[in-house]
Amino acid sequence: MTDFPPPSLALDATTLLSHSAWLAKFARALVANEADIDDVVQQTLATALARPPRHTGNLRGWLGTVAKNVVRSSARSDTARAAREVALPPPPPVESPVEAVARAELRRKVVECVLALDEPYRSTVILRFFEEQEVRAIARLTQTGEDTVRTRLRRGVLRVRELLERRVDEETRGTAHEGVAARALLLSRLRDIAASADRPSIAGGGGAHGSSAVSRGFGRTAAVQTTRRVLVGAAVVAATGVGWWWWETSDRASRSTEAASSRRDPPSVAPATREPIESAPAAAAERATAPAPAPALPPAKPDIVKLGTIRGVVTDPDGKPITGAHVWAISTASQKSNGTTPEFAQLAKKELDREATGHGLDNWIGTLSGEGGRYEITGLPTLPGWEIGAFDGGIGSVVTDVQSIRRGREEITVDLKLARGVNLHGNSVDESGAPLGNARITVFRTYRGVESPLNLMSGAYGARLGHYEAGFVCGDSLEAECTAPGFVGSPRSRIEIRPDASDVALDFTLKRRPGSVVRGRIVDPSGAPLKLEALLQKRFAAVSPISRVARVSVRAIPSTSSSVAEAGVDAMEEGSVLGRVDFVQGMYDVVLDHGFRGTLELRIERAVVGSAPLTDLEHPPDLPCDAERIPKEAASTRFALRFVDAESREAIDLGTQPYPPQLTEGSWIQSSTMPDDDLRHGIAHYGCKPGNVRVRVIISPDFAAGLYPIVVPEAEPKEPITLEVPRARAGIRGTVLHADGRPFARSFVSVYRVTPGGLIDASAMNLATNDDGEFQFNSLAQGEHVVVASGTPDEAPGVLRVVAEAPFTPVEIHTVAGQATRFRILAEASSEDSPVTQYRIEDGDGVVVDDPHRNWSTSSGTFDELSATLRSGRYVLVVERRGYRARRLEFDVPAGDTMTVALEPLEPRSK
Repeated sequence: MTDFPPPSLALDATTLLSHSAWLAKFARALVANEADIDDVVQQTLATALARPPRHTGNLRGWLGTVAKNVVRSSARSDTARAAREVALPPPPPVESPVEAVARAELRRKVVECVLALDEPYRSTVILRFFEEQEVRAIARLTQTGEDTVRTRLRRGVLRVRELLERRVDEETRGTAHEGVAARALLLSRLRDIAASADRPSIAGGGGAHGSSAVSRGFGRTAAVQTTRRVLVGAAVVAATGVGWWWWETSDRASRSTEAASSRRDPPSVAPATREPIESAPAAAAERATAPAPAPALPPAKPDIVKLGTIRGVVTDPDGKPITGAHVWAISTASQKSNGTTPEFAQLAKKELDREATGHGLDNWIGTLSGEGGRYEITGLPTLPGWEIGAFDGGIGSVVTDVQSIRRGREEITVDLKLARGVNLHGNSVDESGAPLGNARITVFRTYRGVESPLNLMSGAYGARLGHYEAGFVCGDSLEAECTAPGFVGSPRSRIEIRPDASDVALDFTLKRRPGSVVRGRIVDPSGAPLKLEALLQKRFAAVSPISRVARVSVRAIPSTSSSVAEAGVDAMEEGSVLGRVDFVQGMYDVVLDHGFRGTLELRIERAVVGSAPLTDLEHPPDLPCDAERIPKEAASTRFALRFVDAESREAIDLGTQPYPPQLTEGSWIQSSTMPDDDLRHGIAHYGCKPGNVRVRVIISPDFAAGLYPIVVPEAEPKEPITLEVPRARAGIRGTVLHADGRPFARSFVSVYRVTPGGLIDASAMNLATNDDGEFQFNSLAQGEHVVVASGTPDEAPGVLRVVAEAPFTPVEIHTVAGQATRFRILAEASSEDSPVTQYRIEDGDGVVVDDPHRNWSTSSGTFDELSATLRSGRYVLVVERRGYRARRLEFDVPAGDTMTVALEPLEPRSK
């Protein structure tokens, strides 16, 4: 008997019962029968009392996990009990040796016909009928949509029927009835197989005693299971000879089962106790043929979508194994890390919150570490790279570099040692203890010698005034400091993390800087009090409260500096002093040295919207705010997007997504959740500057991914803007090769859909080839596409036109030798503090042929130097920099000398 260590946390019944209402609501989403809800709640609470968690930082999240395990355990128990209660059918009539041989021969023919199918139908049929995988699981393993899987199954089993009938025709050709009687006999025998293949006597199980006896030897158990799978699979597939209705009926039942199970077990979470999924089609085919070896068949065309396993051990910072840690395999199509361990810590906490609501991210495949800290995640495709992350709210987190599963190396061992972490929050106050809004808190996270700061702001108004939330932070060491205009900043404070502590409160008390405190009202142009918060909410409706506050600043500019009030743009003049805004009182304050003389300026979105002379520090002036002086291009338009199916014109349900689609205008814009959002009917709200933007659509495998262009009007439209998204019915799979034929690893690949209105970027995300040069696009609309594979400094990109069809169109792209082409981007200073440059190179057909995934940031603000390798021809360089006018430059390759492109700022500075 195993002795378990005493729990480190005791939970009383009162604490648990306070969560019973929430737990009942959560259980309602897990079970289909209302009568089961009370049972789930009671069992969950009983488990929590018997085996409490190590920490209560996220008690509801932990209770949700326990509830899921209760539902899974109950489902397994119900299934086992039902199997025991079913009485064994009467033994079948004793067959003669001739009849037994005939039945075995028929089963062999069915298996041979299945193995004779072309890919991907062969592996799909084997996984569904021989391996007994559900449609949802097959879709996840093969990275395709469920509709695609069902289509493959339908076509595959019909093809099996054709092959069977063809064999009968060939064997009976020339007889009196040309095979009619033989086909009738075939149908009769298929019905017999379908009725008897799953009997315990045939499958090798003879009740409880028989199962125990078989389980004594692994080899015999495997043989019995393999025999059963072959018989059942052959019977189910062969039953299509009786009629397609048979499979359709069973598939509808399986869809209902999947719909119910999806509520119980979100697809992004894999229980730690699950059995490994043996999902390689080749291995499945080998098991299927074990009882009756098929004759040698021509080798099938290799399928580049191999499947692999990543396993390892999770330990704490001291090397002690951790049981129950959350572990994820996170796919990264770009073959690059999404972030560092400190950044992952906060993402992992958010992912657990999403999983509790059933909205986990699809590319996070999770499990829990088991005994000895061991974990295993199976069925991982080799095409994307994989980051492995682990999280424990009472200890810490960690994420690895990208792991590549190469062919011939389908199993990888990755051990995970957590860095210490904690949930950090607190308050900023002044010397009197009053909440201090607009304070900047910086958390310094040092991990493996690299320091990464996390900048936060304390709440500026409302219930969160002076409060900050850093979320879950981790690292080898953690420090924090707080600063605010007019106050002496706090020194760095080391954050001490106690063992098993999941929560730390760190408060800051700031003292006024020596000098005169100048404090006055913020008013409108007429002198009446102004509610600045309401003005910002109106002008920047779709922006978060913290972002609104960050757009406002107060500065005192000495008379010795040249004021930029006339220019109306932002700058930090020599000798100027930064103040702060008290949004609660509608006041400004700034601390100045005695004898200061100059001008006060209020700036919103880097534009001066009001100023007042400051000649007497004892009598501060009112500071006016003229909303009309806020730059129009800075104000965002709030609008709604309605996402509809391009075929049916029906709304697409966004309620099941972790978040609605994003916009991009050089930077990503998240949908701002509004009370009038109707995600279930495809409506989400956004806010951004008027003009051309693109919508990044990755809704589900059923719809084509891509960047869809829309035009944002200057005024908020009364009706939502409708975006029609085509169905995903095709894919492209292939290999990128160097000019000399070697596999091209880490080559960026893009795909564009050809439409009457031009090219649409159908990539939707950065994608790069794996170490074997392979890539795959899953969610594409049918039709003509252009695939572009980036080259190297010595090779030009490969461009290929292809028609995408279902399920996948195979392609091979070669890069070619090219000419080095250089550009210099010159730019005058603009109002942008840190401008970001984006560029693209288009060929004569408008296809983007050079790295659209890369951004350049300039620290000097004067010039950038770029280079690209291109094959001979005519091209266009498009340069876009925030705060500047876009430029297009036509050029020929070879180009010779470096080409210069001069950019003009949108708002030139006055001299």
